[in-house]
Amino acid sequence: VELFGKKLSLSLKLSEFNNLIQPFVQTTMNSVERALKNSTITESQIDNVLLIGGSTRLWLIRKLMNHKFPKKVLNVDQDTFLDEAVAIGAALC
Repeated sequence: VELFGKKLSLSLKLSEFNNLIQPFVQTTMNSVERALKNSTITESQIDNVLLIGGSTRLWLIRKLMNHKFPKKVLNVDQDTFLDEAVAIGAALC
């Protein structure tokens, strides 16, 4: 990372990183809970959950989503183009 014209480097253990991002991860999981609560379907009616981009690339998010929706989470490889991911989602419908 470059900050004020100086290059900075920092090494973190995965556990340290997860502790740092925990508040943001909790916000994401709260959004999932809120979406489920506001919807007309139940968790058991969900066949697949498609994780695309952003925070879904984080190990902790994937772990929690796999725990919340066992055997339902589809991880789109980060090399997959967004259009392809949308097509995968549309094919699931």
